[in-house]
Amino acid sequence: MFLSGWALGGLLLVPAAPAPFADARLEWKFEKGKPFYQKIVTETDQQMKVGGATTTQKQKQTFVLKWAPVRRQPDRSLVIKQTIEALTLDVDVGGSKISYDSAKPGEGQLAAVFKGFVGAELTLTISPQMRVTKVVGREELVRKLGDGNPAMKPLLEQLLSEGACKEMIGPLLTAVPNRAVRRGERWRRQSLLPLGPMGDFDTQLDCTYEGPAQGLQKVVVKSKLTHRPPKRKAAVGLPFKIKSSDLKSAGAAGFVLFNPAKGRVERAEMKTSLTGKFTIEIGGSESEIELSQAQTTTLTITGSRPGPDKK
Repeated sequence: MFLSGWALGGLLLVPAAPAPFADARLEWKFEKGKPFYQKIVTETDQQMKVGGATTTQKQKQTFVLKWAPVRRQPDRSLVIKQTIEALTLDVDVGGSKISYDSAKPGEGQLAAVFKGFVGAELTLTISPQMRVTKVVGREELVRKLGDGNPAMKPLLEQLLSEGACKEMIGPLLTAVPNRAVRRGERWRRQSLLPLGPMGDFDTQLDCTYEGPAQGLQKVVVKSKLTHRPPKRKAAVGLPFKIKSSDLKSAGAAGFVLFNPAKGRVERAEMKTSLTGKFTIEIGGSESEIELSQAQTTTLTITGSRPGPDKK
């Protein structure tokens, strides 16, 4: 929630005087003409066991996003343009490797699909409570991705629904309370990520302000995640249906390092493990799959576009 006014002629959120006994003020600041760049690196190790056979997969993906404040609305909500600047992907499935780099996309089916991401723009409306309330540009992104693989378009429509886009963007914003806090203060965020025929992910984030760290302000984050099977009977775009699931993540933990002077997160990290079983149906036949997955997501935000990763 915003506890202070707007600067005239721009989007800069001007901090009010600190509340009595507050240890820090953790508030986002957005200013027109001053974009920032968000780099997200996700590394995943996964094992899936079906019957007596186990398949292993390692994956690393990197996205670079540009956030450009556009204007403020009469109700004090923000309009921000988010652009996908770059993307790399490395996947190893049982020793079979595939890679993609938007800086040198090459040819082939993988390039045809992923090149649709780069340059894609979403216009976000963000409420004073730092909730994403509107997403514009999603349909164009789905169209571009579908051009690379038309058979995937019905699935993409559901995986990249407006509700899903809101929840994918939201946690970065709401992990910061946007107000003055005292050391040891806690807050919670509940969210539901709808992924169509893949089911829903119910997430609870518990955040605690820990105090200064590395010249910044540290928020410790703990997460609980539960997967729920899809409610729809038809699995549009998938060759199988998810019938049941007990996938859960407990003990997931990470941190956020916030810079009050710049009014933004500078670094965040989250480690998550997802384990359990789910049942799928293919052509009337059911199979139980045992999943074990470990994932680390690292996020950095800078005022200039980051360079490519060193291989």
